[in-house]
Amino acid sequence: MLCFALLAVAVAAIGCERAADLIPGEEPTPAAPAPVPTTAAGAVITPVAPAATPAADAAPTPDSTPALLLLPMELRPVADEEQAAIAAAEQQSDGGAVDAAQDANPDPDEFRTRLARSVVQVLVTDPDRSPPIVRDGSGVVIDVAHGLILTSSHVVDPFEADGTRRYSEIAIAVSPIPGEEPVIAYRAVLAALDPGSELAVLRVVGLLDEIGKPPAAVASEDAGNGSGDTGGALLVLPAAGIGDSNTLTNGDSLLILGHPGLHPSGADTPQAVTVTEATLSGRRGDSALGDRAWLKTDALLPHGYGGAAVYNSSGELIGIAAQSNYDATVPIVHVRPLELAATVIEAARQAREDTPYLPPLSHPGGVPGTSLAAPEDGIVIGAPQFAAEVIEEDGERNLFDYGRIFSWRTRELQYEFVAQGIPNGAIVQEFWYYYDSFQDHLSSTYRWTKGPFAVVSDRLSSPNRSGIPDGRWTLEVWVDGQLRASGRAYVGVWTPTPWVGQLRFGSTMSRIEPGKAEPPEVGSPQLLAFFEYQGASTAEHLSWRVFRDGELAYESPPVPWLGGESGTWWVGLPFEDGLQAGRWTFEILFDDVERASGRISIWR
Repeated sequence: MLCFALLAVAVAAIGCERAADLIPGEEPTPAAPAPVPTTAAGAVITPVAPAATPAADAAPTPDSTPALLLLPMELRPVADEEQAAIAAAEQQSDGGAVDAAQDANPDPDEFRTRLARSVVQVLVTDPDRSPPIVRDGSGVVIDVAHGLILTSSHVVDPFEADGTRRYSEIAIAVSPIPGEEPVIAYRAVLAALDPGSELAVLRVVGLLDEIGKPPAAVASEDAGNGSGDTGGALLVLPAAGIGDSNTLTNGDSLLILGHPGLHPSGADTPQAVTVTEATLSGRRGDSALGDRAWLKTDALLPHGYGGAAVYNSSGELIGIAAQSNYDATVPIVHVRPLELAATVIEAARQAREDTPYLPPLSHPGGVPGTSLAAPEDGIVIGAPQFAAEVIEEDGERNLFDYGRIFSWRTRELQYEFVAQGIPNGAIVQEFWYYYDSFQDHLSSTYRWTKGPFAVVSDRLSSPNRSGIPDGRWTLEVWVDGQLRASGRAYVGVWTPTPWVGQLRFGSTMSRIEPGKAEPPEVGSPQLLAFFEYQGASTAEHLSWRVFRDGELAYESPPVPWLGGESGTWWVGLPFEDGLQAGRWTFEILFDDVERASGRISIWR
């Protein structure tokens, strides 16, 4: 029998003074703290150490190189809103297939060019910056009548890490003739955003000639229906035909259309729509979204493909290309299946167009599984995900039955994490803990050779019939001596219940003292509620409700929980016209269960 090599590790406590200088809330009602589990007694059988070599995504095929669309096809403007709606209905009829796909044997170039007509370039801008373009990506028209464009939420994420606004305007650029450079044509706003699927929907609200200039004039007959619904009157692009991502199987051919993206150096580079041929190579998931959170492909796409349209061989939209975290220097490999977009698309269609959408404002999550800020070196490690089963085929490991809680006598614990931006040659370490005891024989250290994006996938297994020892297992991922992510799985044991402490309030984060916030007052751009928490390692999502003088002012969508077991977090509410006087109450919920509330009075 092998024995665990137990290493006594002295953990330096990192003090967090963030809440100390914040304004305490009035009449907090936190739930009672949960008990802390103790280490299991008795001898433990040592599981076999997992392989140390990470499994990267399949290398791209020669066909995965983006190809420029050169076949001219002039876009025909839609005369008015009624005709726009008719055109949209025609585009979305017969199961959503585009007219190019209805031909028995369409010309390949013409087929791709027609698909490209629905693809746009998304530019988030701040005219006060130089250069004014803050982020860029792609999008695809999904609803002409409502003027809706589907994209990746990372491209249009409205908040910086400190909660301040990242940009002031969203510009949409289109190519009047596919194959030509896009020109700015529309102004758009955020209509809906789903933090879980990381997808967002934009609504076209006006014409735009140049970044930072007033909106272009709109003729009275194109000015909408009087209720703010101008998107359908203005948008002259066809909607993509909608497909079913559930019907895809490994080996299926995909066409990915997007704009390459602006060069990080500011150099002038071609931005016309390009098309990439790719192959579906598998799927990956997470404990919140299940086994189909992502589609894996063999393509390596430029960052401008964030939000790009992914079509099946019939020309139906089945997904959106996306990064795990926005980075103009890291390629895009995976795709969000379109099935995950249904909720956010419907929310955008049902939203009142005369009421600005309020996206969720919260702690951005630096080091997944902790409340620590991320190192500012561009390296991003996703929270380790655990699963009970795996299918290994053609060099791919596709996990399924994801979760954080597993039954006793689990024979193997599958795991994976996404690695983005690690330079080749960096030292990567996977540290395993059984409860709080470091497991040297299970941990591994290796030099990174997988490039800027890979999925590391392996297993924790036991040769014993009784399976992996029951208990709390923690995996930490370190890169070049810094903690990058932490994940925790429970095998056959009790799991903790989240506890939230007293809420404290602040506004804009201090630029002088990091981690602290200015006191809230009338006119503040946002109201932030800070809280300490424990026992949240199995929580899947966080949400919050905000009341003003007893009336519901805001209810957030579920936001994926990245804070791990314990720490300090914050959530907030932004204001277009500044914080108003009144008694403000925040309720904090983990997995839809209220865990604490607090209030503050703001007087003139």
